[in-house]
Order: sequence, then structure tokens, then C-alpha cells
Amino acid sequence: MTIKDPGYIETGAWADSGLAGYKGGKSRFSGKGGRAMFASPLNKAGEYTVYIYRVAHPSNDARQGIVINNGGGSESLVVDMRTGPSGWVELESYAFKGTKKEGVVVKPGSGISPARCSALMFVLATPER
Repeated sequence: MTIKDPGYIETGAWADSGLAGYKGGKSRFSGKGGRAMFASPLNKAGEYTVYIYRVAHPSNDARQGIVINNGGGSESLVVDMRTGPSGWVELESYAFKGTKKEGVVVKPGSGISPARCSALMFVLATPER
């Protein structure tokens, strides 16, 4: 899912970035206080591997915050968005119940450099039995 999909919601200060995002589309950035939520598009319970599309740039946040909200609670992660090529970064696999209350939050980590986002992907790893 991308920042253009209906399940993407921003709070706080976000703006269009001049850096290309997923498939050459737009990316967004936030300095302080902004949060972006990718609401889960999942309608089937199971274990899903979560990926974020990194829009790499040296001025990005070295400690971009990502919170996974799933059926088992929430887990906070930190991703370095400065280095490496732009592209998909595997976060981890999580058990999701397939409810609309689940999703992923992207936010500035250190608050010094901007957080960026463009797209998020859920890949079914193991279906619930």
C-alpha cells in the first residue's frame, strides 16, 4: 500500500518530498511530531512479513521510528533510512488477526532529521490454521 491509498493517514506536519518513492511515485516527510499510519489492509488472520519502502537519503533519520500494531500488541522498531539503496526493507514477521485496528505507524525517531515514507507491504508468511 502507498501514501495514496485510503488506509494511509497523517497527523502532525507532513509535506511532499522531492525524493522519488515507490515506483517513482511521491514520498512524504516529517520533521517533528508527525505520524503516518498505514492501516492494515488485511482481512485474513496469519503471520505476515512487513516491509517498508526506504527512500534513502543522507539527511534522513538514522533512527526512524516504526510501530507495528498487531493482534499481539505493539512493537517499536528503529530503521536507518539514510544508507543503502532506496527499496524494500524487511522489518519482521508478525501475527495479525486481520482486523482494521491493526497497522503500522511511521514517525521521526530522533526528531533531528526527517522521517520519510512512501509505501508499506504485508506478505503472507504463514496462514492461520
